[in-house]
Amino acid sequence: AASLCMYTGKPQRALDYAKAGAALEHDERFEPFEIWWSRMFDLSTHVGVGEPDRALEIATAMTTEPDPVRVWGLVQKLYVLRSAGQTAEAMDIADETLAAAKALGNPFLIASCFAGYGRAFAETDPKRAQAAWYEGLDYSRQHRMWLWETVMARDFAGLEAEHGDIDTALELAQTSIDSSIR
Repeated sequence: AASLCMYTGKPQRALDYAKAGAALEHDERFEPFEIWWSRMFDLSTHVGVGEPDRALEIATAMTTEPDPVRVWGLVQKLYVLRSAGQTAEAMDIADETLAAAKALGNPFLIASCFAGYGRAFAETDPKRAQAAWYEGLDYSRQHRMWLWETVMARDFAGLEAEHGDIDTALELAQTSIDSSIR
């Protein structure tokens, strides 16, 4: 979790902590932590410091693990593919990933998947992205997933500003701001 110090403006420390945490996974002096959590923090750190290709490598490796790690990997892969310039690949796995996330039933993971789903289609099929984000925003509110409400409302606002209605874009931007301070 210390790798999240990237949010406080310390990206090198974040990378160092992520590497240290990954190294401890196999240290017999420590009780193992949920493997998907340590991988997800490592992956998030690489996204946060602008290394989507490394994040994609981690997510792809996670998809080779048994469930639930595989599903976490799929969702993270869906979210990161667009940042790595692989939008077509994201679209190819979007439906499978959403179904897998829903089957696993973890609200954080499902909300994250809606965010990634919308990102996958935002450039090529804005209507499909809008539909995913509408559903994802509703789901996030129902499950009090403010982080994902913030992220989806922000991304959705940008899409609306470009392809839709400016008043809706402004409302979504305000939703993002309001969600981020809950």
